[in-house]
Amino acid sequence: MKKILTLVLSLVALNGALLANPTTAPAAPAARPAMPTLPKITLPADLQALIKQFDTQRDAILAQRRADLEKLKNATEADRAKLLAAMKAKGMEVSAEQRELARTIREELKKLRAARKTTGG
Repeated sequence: MKKILTLVLSLVALNGALLANPTTAPAAPAARPAMPTLPKITLPADLQALIKQFDTQRDAILAQRRADLEKLKNATEADRAKLLAAMKAKGMEVSAEQRELARTIREELKKLRAARKTTGG
């Protein structure tokens, strides 16, 4: 029994010594391969202008909506009904314009992609 206890204690001590001072260094993680660089594609000026127009219109719409919401806070019930009706009408008109502009941008991008596929790059 004494021999078994001594053997177990010596194994525990040996194991602790091995863990505290490893003789082999842990393997370093494998280096990640470099990401491939894709060619930068420059959009035509007319398409860039359409995108800029879309962004400008969106910012103007949001600013107008914020201003209208501020007016609603201080409006009477009668004025509130008029403002809401005007906001609804204007919102439908503006969203139709934005949708059409977005559709035009998407169609132009599809044309560019198709042209790139046929030319190979």
